[in-house]
Amino acid sequence: MVVKLIVLILVFTAIAIPLHELGHYAVLKLLGGDGVLEYHVFWAKIIVTKNPSNWLPVLLAGGLITSAVFGIIAILNKNLETRFASTLISVQQLLYGLTEAFITKYIWLMGIVSTIIAIILTFLIIYYTRQVKTK
Repeated sequence: MVVKLIVLILVFTAIAIPLHELGHYAVLKLLGGDGVLEYHVFWAKIIVTKNPSNWLPVLLAGGLITSAVFGIIAILNKNLETRFASTLISVQQLLYGLTEAFITKYIWLMGIVSTIIAIILTFLIIYYTRQVKTK
């Protein structure tokens, strides 16, 4: 159970990173901007070559889109480990995505803080919503 959970979190994180940047990139393109996506294992970035008409939606899109995708996975899945891992990624991306748009100087710190908060919230969410009968 623990090994499966750790593997799922690592796999979901590896998927979430390019998905997050693709969310930024898609909205960047929709708003008239352009750029190049640079992806490496467990980190990625967009190099903007043409500014969009409005930056705020671009900055918010990465985390919100990724949060929505993993939130849907969590809702549709009954397996406890999968629900936990996808909820963790969803909550972390929601928190990170909302702060990423407004706090750019300490973005690395926001990643750490949002992950810690997401772990705590995920435990609470899974604990209070799980469908396990106890005697």
